[in-house]
Amino acid sequence: MYLREIEGLPNNVSAQSYCDLPDGHRDETAQARLNRLKSQLRARLPEAHIHQYHATWRGTGPEWDLDRFCEDVKADLTRIIDQELEAFRSDAPWLREHREHDEFAEQRAAHFIGRDDVLRAVEQYLGDATRGPLILHGVAGSGKTAVVAHTYLRHSGDASLPPNAPPELNQGRVVIARFLGTTPSSSDLRSLLVSLCSELGARFGNDAGLPAEVSSLARELEERLGWATPDRPILVFLDALDQLDPTDGAHTLWWLPRELPEHVKLVASVLEQEGDAGAAFRSAEHLFVDRLVKLGPFSPPRRRGVAGCLAYGGGADAPG
Repeated sequence: MYLREIEGLPNNVSAQSYCDLPDGHRDETAQARLNRLKSQLRARLPEAHIHQYHATWRGTGPEWDLDRFCEDVKADLTRIIDQELEAFRSDAPWLREHREHDEFAEQRAAHFIGRDDVLRAVEQYLGDATRGPLILHGVAGSGKTAVVAHTYLRHSGDASLPPNAPPELNQGRVVIARFLGTTPSSSDLRSLLVSLCSELGARFGNDAGLPAEVSSLARELEERLGWATPDRPILVFLDALDQLDPTDGAHTLWWLPRELPEHVKLVASVLEQEGDAGAAFRSAEHLFVDRLVKLGPFSPPRRRGVAGCLAYGGGADAPG
């Protein structure tokens, strides 16, 4: 906290940049509130986090040690950045990736509303004996990402990772989400498979190396999904299959298991569109014909409700 006290501050418009002057004179009520806030912050913050500066009014403005202020800010920011970098370096790549997608999910699921029919279909799938993936599809803006984010956060619950917790402390179900295209490790097929296999290896305490070939990585993923047990089921959420780079035939979905091991569920979403952008959807339509859930367009009243939420800075299930 950086506090500056100005000695000799005038009670007129010449000081309007430094205090509240609603009628040309200092607002004493506002000043009293500000002083109370400063006192409360001083009482709560460690002394090392408080910087106090003295200034003297000189005709048109305050005179004070600006160089000292700049040096203090630089020192504080440098310390904080160094701490964050050290924490970043200490985290395993899979853990950083997990947290990035957690943060993205929280942003996209904020103020989630509606889509009860789709949510029911997803919950039914997660609770039944179906052994294949469930594919959500719809046009752009139909709410696919928000549904995936909302459902992922709903089911991560006690499966969320504590900060810097070693994998052996993370017992119970394993819930993993990847919002494809939002990070380098989720933007192409090879990186995605490495990311998923690495997290599964870490969460199950198996640090075996990974193959280099994409086809071998896909087989490795199926094998690691087979580590699921009744006490340690696996839930995987993959949003926006269409956002993968098409390299390695990613949009043909050859790498996505047709049949999942026991105690494993996989929910994915894909854009429904003509042309190249809809290639992944057409593959899903062919491969998973009986496992598709369509997100239809919003009704006019529903669209107005979503627009109202967005207008007030909230989120809704509109983004896809």
